[in-house]
Amino acid sequence: NVRGFTFSVIHKMEGKWSGTAVHTGVDLFQHRQEPHACSSKLFFDASQQTWVEKQLFTNKIGMSNSRTFHYIPQSNATLYAEADDPEFMEDTIMKIEELGSNVLVLTAVNATTGQVVVTETITCSADFHSRVRTVQRFDSFGELYGIIICKEKKVLDIETGALTPFP
Repeated sequence: NVRGFTFSVIHKMEGKWSGTAVHTGVDLFQHRQEPHACSSKLFFDASQQTWVEKQLFTNKIGMSNSRTFHYIPQSNATLYAEADDPEFMEDTIMKIEELGSNVLVLTAVNATTGQVVVTETITCSADFHSRVRTVQRFDSFGELYGIIICKEKKVLDIETGALTPFP
């Protein structure tokens, strides 16, 4: 129970994740970039009663792109997101919904135009040790221009230790 709301998925995704991301254009077989390393860390900030996710994408020559999201509970199984990424800071409303027992869906909408600019589906394995993220990106006119697919595994190390249940 966070801010009076219940969640059944997001807390199970807490921890470190690492894997590979592939970026493509609209045509899956053209404009495909080399795979990138992707990693993220999701944790609960008890003082703010929010979840925080730090994401990092690194290409094969070592250039990285990072961003931080704050997931703010709004109702049962629903959160709103804020990001430090300029792409999402102005006029973008991001909503996350839990579906079933192992799926999160993020939808980002341009508040001015009403156009969807990003959709992301995160589907976890039943044991929450692996997941697939699919991201669809749209331009300001609502036309699909890019797809990102990430395959990740949960990292268990000295820092994360064993998985512990959410209180």
